[in-house]
Amino acid sequence: MDLRELDAYLVPLLEQPAGYRPFALPIHGSYDYYGGLDTDPDELVTLLDQFVARCLRSGRLVVDERRVQPAGTLMELAMANHVVLEITGRHACHLDSHGLAYALISEAAWNACVEQGRTVPDSGAPIASPYLEEIYGDRLTDWAEPLQALTAVNAALALLDLAWRRPEFL
Repeated sequence: MDLRELDAYLVPLLEQPAGYRPFALPIHGSYDYYGGLDTDPDELVTLLDQFVARCLRSGRLVVDERRVQPAGTLMELAMANHVVLEITGRHACHLDSHGLAYALISEAAWNACVEQGRTVPDSGAPIASPYLEEIYGDRLTDWAEPLQALTAVNAALALLDLAWRRPEFL
C-alpha cells in the first residue's frame, strides 16, 4: 500500500527461523518519504531507544560498524540495517543473534487488520515476546491498547496466511 502522505505504524521485528516476528510495541507516526516514520518523542519510543542503548552497551545488539553507525535510535539502526540487507542480503544489526528489521503498515491497513484480527477465535492471547517486559517493565499494562492491537494484527496476518516481512524498496 502506498504510504505517501499517510500515517503509519512501524513494528520492530527480529528474524526467527520461521520468519520475522514482532519484539516490541508498534510505533505510530507519519511516513517520512525515506522508508521510516517521523514520530513525536513519546514514552514508547523513549523506552525502546533506551533498550537499544542498553543492548548496544552490553553487546547484545551487535552492529557491523563497517556498514552501520553503532549509535542511534532503533529506527535509525533498523533503517540503516534495511539498506545494507537490500544491498548485501545480510543483516548488519543483530539483537541476541537475530537479524533486526521492521515492518511499515499504513494506518488504514493497520486499523483494518486490528478489526479483522479481533474476530479471530483465541486472538486475545498477547503476542509472545521475551523482550516486552525487558523494554517496558512493569509499565507494560499501561500500554494494553497497543499490545492488544499488535496481537490482533498478528492474528489477522495468520488468518490471511500472511507473514511479517520487512519493507521492500520500490
